[in-house]
Order: sequence, then structure tokens, then C-alpha cells
Amino acid sequence: MGCRNWGVDGVPIWVVYGLPIWGVYGLPIWVVYGLPIWVVYGLPIWVVYGLPFWVVYWLPIWVVYGVSIWVIYGLPIWVVYGVPIWVVYGVPIWVVYALPIWVVYGLPIWGVYALPIWVVYGLPI
Repeated sequence: MGCRNWGVDGVPIWVVYGLPIWGVYGLPIWVVYGLPIWVVYGLPIWVVYGLPFWVVYWLPIWVVYGVSIWVIYGLPIWVVYGVPIWVVYGVPIWVVYALPIWVVYGLPIWGVYALPIWVVYGLPI
């Protein structure tokens, strides 16, 4: 596509494919595909391609898959897949698979798979 300070393919620098120049494919932007920046593919701008705004093109975000960042898969959350979280698969963060927990998969926890918090996968936490 090529991008110049003053224009792209004859279009003013602040507009690419009908979008403000500061937001095209990884760049800050107010409008995506004719939608206000806070809406992408019918989702609030906080979410792009189903990824947290912080994880999409390295831009900040508060929504994942059209759900506020506090909720993933319809569950409140701070971390998913190695990220801090309140609920995992419908269970409060301090409980994973019906077990109290602070850490899952190498993270501090009260009990993973019926093991003491200091033990995960048979290893001392």
C-alpha cells in the first residue's frame, strides 16, 4: 500500500482507504472500515479481531470478543491463559475445576487438581 507523510496513492496522509491516517492496519485510528473507531466488525473499538485492545496491533483495549475486558466467555476476568483473572470456565479465580486456587498452570494456587496450593502437577509450587 505504501504510506507517505503527505499522502497515500493520491489520498491525504490523514486518510487511507477512507480512514483517518492515524489508524490503518496497526496504526491509531478513529474509524475502521467506515465504522467509528470504537466499533470494529460490530464490536466496541476496545476490541479488534477478538483480541484485547492491548494485544491487538500493540494497542490498548478493554474488550475481548465483544465483551468488556472484565469478562471473557461471559465470565468476569482479570487474566486468561496465564493472565490474572477472577473466573475461569465459570469458576471463581480462587477455584479452578471446582478447587480453590490462586495459581493455575504454574501460578500460585490453593489447590489444583486436589493438590495443596504449594503443589502443582506434583511439584512444590
